[in-house]
Amino acid sequence: MITLLYVMSVIVAMLPWSYLVGWLGLSKFRILDISKELRNIEKEYRTLNPQEKKAKILEERASRLRKRLSNFFIVNLLALWGGVFASMLISEYMYVFFVLTYGGGKPIPSPLGLPVISSSSGSFNELFLFLATLIGYQVLHNRIAGIDLLRTQTTP
Repeated sequence: MITLLYVMSVIVAMLPWSYLVGWLGLSKFRILDISKELRNIEKEYRTLNPQEKKAKILEERASRLRKRLSNFFIVNLLALWGGVFASMLISEYMYVFFVLTYGGGKPIPSPLGLPVISSSSGSFNELFLFLATLIGYQVLHNRIAGIDLLRTQTTP
């Protein structure tokens, strides 16, 4: 039970950061519009001779759009790291609260005696649990932040 509460506190600490990135991506950066326009420019660029003036204009426009998309990914990275540090802090305090409220002790007792996730004393490797939670959370973050929409958007 303490392990589940620990995992849930990590996820709850990360959720606001994901929603912030999703809001910024869809409203401020307009990543879907940028993605659609980049695909249209790419399709039009293929039909032109690279020496034409219009091709150079399209290339310059695509470069600016890629830079805006790159800025979104930098914001996403910074928000993820902010969420990681916040979740480390919050989950540690929540764990102490759970131990004081429900009993038990630190470190988390391991339900399995596997060598990678458990120490020799039978306690759960907290870093392993934290990293496994973050890796599992990445899929949810991509969906909330709108990054999945970039990958699954179909070309017209």
